[in-house]
Amino acid sequence: MWSEYFKVIGIRPGKVVVPRYGTLDFSKPDLPEATLLDLCENNFPYLEITEKGKEKFYGIKPVSEENPSAVVETEQTATSENVKKK
Repeated sequence: MWSEYFKVIGIRPGKVVVPRYGTLDFSKPDLPEATLLDLCENNFPYLEITEKGKEKFYGIKPVSEENPSAVVETEQTATSENVKKK
């Protein structure tokens, strides 16, 4: 179900005419995730990726309230990897 990974914003879920894809009905649970991901990546104004979607499609773990340093650790790791490559 795509609604775990994407959220409709600015409009009520229903039929929307989308260039390249025709009419999509955002009230239906069976929309293709690949289509919705493409829309998000191309700045479709009525769709937003959720934290679960970021984790599924990009491997970005959500920051928990118990461990807010998770983002800092990721940035530090990325920085140290960049130094090793040079």
